[in-house]
Amino acid sequence: MVTYSLNVALIIAVSLLFYRTLLQKETFFKLNRFILLCCLVLSFIIPLIHVPASFSFRNAATPAVNTIEYTKAINDQAISPVQPVISLAPPASTIATKTRVPDAILFQTVVACTLKYLPFIYWAGVIIMGLNLLLQILVLKYQQYKGRVEKDGIFRIVEVAGDRAPCSFANCIYINPEKYDEHTYNQILQHEKIHVLQGHSFDLMVTEIVLIFQWFNVFAWLYRKDIESNLEYLTDYSVLKQNAFEKSDYQMSLLKVSVPNFATNITTNYNRSFLKKRILMMNSKRSGVNGMWKYMTLGLVMSILVCNINEPLAATVAKVLPVTSIKKPTNENTLATDAEQTPALMPQRKNNVDTAINTQLPAIATKVNEDNDTASMLKFKNTPGRIATTFEGGRFKLPFPAELENADATYSNAISNSGYSSLSQIQLDSLKTAGVTADFINNISALGYTDVPYKILCILKLTRVTPTYIQSFSDLGYGKLTLSRLIIFKFSNIEANYIRSLQHVGLTIPLDLVTMAKLRNLTPEYIQSLNDLGYKSLPFSEISMWQMEGIDADYIKGFNKIGFKDIPASSLSWLKISKVTPEFVSEMKSKGIIYDDLKKYAFAKRTKS
Repeated sequence: MVTYSLNVALIIAVSLLFYRTLLQKETFFKLNRFILLCCLVLSFIIPLIHVPASFSFRNAATPAVNTIEYTKAINDQAISPVQPVISLAPPASTIATKTRVPDAILFQTVVACTLKYLPFIYWAGVIIMGLNLLLQILVLKYQQYKGRVEKDGIFRIVEVAGDRAPCSFANCIYINPEKYDEHTYNQILQHEKIHVLQGHSFDLMVTEIVLIFQWFNVFAWLYRKDIESNLEYLTDYSVLKQNAFEKSDYQMSLLKVSVPNFATNITTNYNRSFLKKRILMMNSKRSGVNGMWKYMTLGLVMSILVCNINEPLAATVAKVLPVTSIKKPTNENTLATDAEQTPALMPQRKNNVDTAINTQLPAIATKVNEDNDTASMLKFKNTPGRIATTFEGGRFKLPFPAELENADATYSNAISNSGYSSLSQIQLDSLKTAGVTADFINNISALGYTDVPYKILCILKLTRVTPTYIQSFSDLGYGKLTLSRLIIFKFSNIEANYIRSLQHVGLTIPLDLVTMAKLRNLTPEYIQSLNDLGYKSLPFSEISMWQMEGIDADYIKGFNKIGFKDIPASSLSWLKISKVTPEFVSEMKSKGIIYDDLKKYAFAKRTKS
């Protein structure tokens, strides 16, 4: 267990060094998140892998051979063993080092005691770290139970008191709304919602579980810090990409909520000392594809670790199966015979066995061929639906049936003339089964998609991504889309007419967010209903958030009927989050509580609650 834990610690340290040296400054935040989590998981898997001795950098342990000698009796007469000569004078080396013996004994005693109690110390640390994680979860649950909770779609907004920075865990967002103005509150809320939507709590929980078992490893603590930093970079990038926030304005909001200390480890949080790096990363230039070579070296690093850390298979087998060679007592007549038949070393015995097998193998093969019953088991007749299987050269041979080998020469020639002349028979059969024709390939090529792998051609045909479907997106002005994106669009039931209908009502939607709009069932009717009320040219991020929060035309019309018209778009999100409804405002007015600003009703709602 100790060796395993130390190997895990070493791999984590190497992974951290690799990330900080090559990947930390890259802006591929999603890829960095995947790499960091994969390296963390591989750190616990790699020490369990045993590699062949030919690939290992470590020498395989030679099986120990224990030889037990017995005194031989010849003619029933025992031969007395030779008595050793005992010298009464102690060796000079013993006299010279006699004064050092107590120090050596003391050192060995300390090492022995340390090794004896090391497992107890390790498991005590594991228990303490486990209790610490449990305490953090209980604190969050207590705050959720004690504070006021507002449900906003999939989000649960927990209002906390005091000077605590906003944070999120799972689908809960912990924030004190009284500390911030409306603009800052909305931006920070968007930030925390990105954390929730992208599941960043999973990453933090994984690192906390790793720290339970690697509490002694300083590199594991630094690794957790880098994972949290990358998550904040990813969130900042997503917020600025999906919302119409000014970069400087958003950075100012981060400054307003920053705190000098860290919050709970399992929550996303704001820290003043880290904020400078986040702002620098937001202002840095996006990484280009030229930096992707750095990620390719990760496989080489992990391969070196596998070959260097793990014991080779030969050493593993040697530990499981120790070899003992025993020389039994023999008499004079049988001594020579036994010596010839009982080799002293296992390698010699192994060579003899191998020689015997190699000598008898041809005879066994001949016997198989001569035996009709055995041959009938290894060779089947070419009956319909059955593939002929023969046993040749010590291996089973699985040829294709004759009907497949000579299948449709016309189809093969047509596919070959379409630019696929080097396909095997299996690949041609796959194309034919999927329904790919030469006309289909030629039409795809005419749209600019040449040298498409045959597997992709099969997927395109099976998912019904036709040339007409591809051309429909080009007509929208998107240009040449990748085949993978077109396949995803088809799986998501996205047609060009859907995007055209959104454009018709004034919504300009980025290509990367089309799938999200479809999954959230964003319809042109919903957008048109907002346009009719004067909310035109809203960005996709805000419209998508409105739909998720339940802000529709009926909700806005309810306020219009009681005298509140031309409500700012930002105020509507604030009112919905605060659960201020037209019915609540009417109730307050009937009690004589009349405000000109709807925001005051939001504060009244909080006070009443």
